[in-house]
Amino acid sequence: MSAHTLLRLNAADLFRSFILFLIDRVGRRRPLLFGCSALVVLFSILAAIVASFPPETSFNASAQRAGIAVIFAMTVVFSLSFGPISWVLASEVFPTGTRALGTAVATCCNWACNVLIAEASPIALANVSWKFYVLFIVSNFASFV
Repeated sequence: MSAHTLLRLNAADLFRSFILFLIDRVGRRRPLLFGCSALVVLFSILAAIVASFPPETSFNASAQRAGIAVIFAMTVVFSLSFGPISWVLASEVFPTGTRALGTAVATCCNWACNVLIAEASPIALANVSWKFYVLFIVSNFASFV
């Protein structure tokens, strides 16, 4: 990996750390609403880019750069919202007596869903292309509402 790539990845981690210092001031709801709304917009832009310039047939360098920029923006938004707050919420919603078990089950479900998405995404993208992003647009919109 190049130094520039590592710097960009560390910048996303910096955002994630930054929100942990603000979470008690701004609450949990506002960053989650921000994350949902921003991800709806970003996934919509990414779907439009991929629909207009399919990666397998179009070699538009500007569209490719725009797609990469949108994906990077998604990681920043995720690092400011769902990334850190999901772990905080999982540890706060359970009563003290069941907190360890509840957090363990929440973590297991989180990782199981991550594996499901990671395994299904290449298949879905190969079969339905940009329409797969509609799933994430709808789920983030539903979470916002």
